Amino acid sequence: MTLTDALPLLAGLALGAMLGRLVDKSGFSIDRAFRRVAADRDREWRRAWWLAMALLWLASAAVSLTPLRDAAKPIPLGPVAGLLAGVLAGAAMAVLGGDVVSSGYGTGLTSLPAAVAFIAWIAGLMAGSHGALARVTEWVRLADPAGLAEARLTGLGGAAAAMAGEHLRPIGESVAGFLVPLAAGVLILARLARDPVRVAPGRMEWPKQGLGLAFIVILGWALAIWGGETSGLNAVTAAETVRDAAVGGRLWLHPSILVTAGVMGYAFLKALRLRSIFPHLIGSLRGAVITAAAGFVLGIASALAGGDPSAHAFFGLSTLSVGSAVFVASVWIGTRLAGRFDRRRGMRPG
Repeated sequence: MTLTDALPLLAGLALGAMLGRLVDKSGFSIDRAFRRVAADRDREWRRAWWLAMALLWLASAAVSLTPLRDAAKPIPLGPVAGLLAGVLAGAAMAVLGGDVVSSGYGTGLTSLPAAVAFIAWIAGLMAGSHGALARVTEWVRLADPAGLAEARLTGLGGAAAAMAGEHLRPIGESVAGFLVPLAAGVLILARLARDPVRVAPGRMEWPKQGLGLAFIVILGWALAIWGGETSGLNAVTAAETVRDAAVGGRLWLHPSILVTAGVMGYAFLKALRLRSIFPHLIGSLRGAVITAAAGFVLGIASALAGGDPSAHAFFGLSTLSVGSAVFVASVWIGTRLAGRFDRRRGMRPG
């Protein structure tokens, strides 16, 4: 292996370690960003997500003026599958108290609830993609009215303008691809600038979280495009790559796998340093069953959506993907539906 070959591998592991450190210092997860606001810390996680999205939309607006505007593609997801997958994912994350990334990080910390949730997520993903539920998943994903599976706001803007004349299509695409994300980013930044920043020793404040998330996503785009995955880093892609390698008898390192290894590796090294092997145990059989069931449902949702919640909430929305927008809105609904049935006592994986 030459140095040229090794650099992308090291970059993927380093990016994963950066993500692991951010999760470690801030406790951020997509679940916390969409959960019902009940405390100042919950509001900080939500502000961090909005700040990251504002920065990503500003970056998207800038990129739309360059030849790179077509380099990134949205995760294919129709509105019907996005709605169903989002509700399931939101409810499952509310029960787990975390998402796929935080479960992977907890697994690296040798937390048994996190390991149960993560393994169950893989089982649900495989069942929904290749197992007994694969036909149902395919049927739902094919329910794609008006061919919106790969639709972006840019394309919709162009199509709407073209109704008044085909020569107006480029104008509609420019408005939707440049002015809309630019205006959204500026308005969000102006709103967040009025929010207080609570400084406490040993805690990462929400502006640092948001900047870190945006930075990681932008680097992740570059790494994913290098690896041929133009829809961004995706835990589903990592799991599918490992499966394909096992079935085909060969193993290759995909950027999503490298980042996942970096997240878990960072967490494991921390566990060794703190000598906190197996710090969290599952308190009861009922807790283990509920944790496994929620992880499995999250895996089914990931199979339906073609991506994990983080991939849609950051990479998908930053490409102005219609399917990802439907998914994220449905996650918000799912977390609130599950919040009415609070069964999270002692079962959180992170």
